[in-house]
Amino acid sequence: MATPTFNAVEPLAAEDLVRKLELETQRQQDQTPEVEFENDCSKESHRILLEAERERYSAHEINRLRAEISDVNYWKTEVKSRLALLLVVIGDKVIQQQCREHTPTAGDMRNISDVLGRKLKRQGCTSRRMHEYRLDIEDEGYWRCEANLLRSKTSQRHHDIESEARKRVSLCSQKVASPGRGERTFAGRIRKKDQRAKPRATGRQTRQRLER
Repeated sequence: MATPTFNAVEPLAAEDLVRKLELETQRQQDQTPEVEFENDCSKESHRILLEAERERYSAHEINRLRAEISDVNYWKTEVKSRLALLLVVIGDKVIQQQCREHTPTAGDMRNISDVLGRKLKRQGCTSRRMHEYRLDIEDEGYWRCEANLLRSKTSQRHHDIESEARKRVSLCSQKVASPGRGERTFAGRIRKKDQRAKPRATGRQTRQRLER
């Protein structure tokens, strides 16, 4: 019986083994992307830098030096900030005028809102713009009140529609069960016509009937 022969596998040289391991490691690294973490500390905070520089100047000097800034967005941002402050001041004065002797109520604040709305319209602000601006309110409590109101009104509206439908069905059922006024009047006219159609007995005919 012949003895089977096997091809002997030559062992890899040390250099080849190291090279294959390096290639496999590189392949796995290429397939697995590295996780990048944002480092907020690396971002420069201009506000912190400004606070450090501001200590070297007085408020009057800073306001005088700021006039040299030529960035339009800088001044536009400040205009918006002062407009917001102006609205707060005007709003406080309006509230004080409307509620001099008591704590503001919901009705007071609603009236003030209407007054401000009319002022905005006199300044050329449209109702659509006021509505779109109102939609930017981020106070969840504000929207919760409005959502609860509309939900309640919708439920009441559905109830009213169902109630009205039931009333109409009931009226239709009553009309089917009993004749209407027009039908009763028509029947009465027919009876009167039949009565008029019968000949009236004369006095002579009446005496003859009695004698019989």
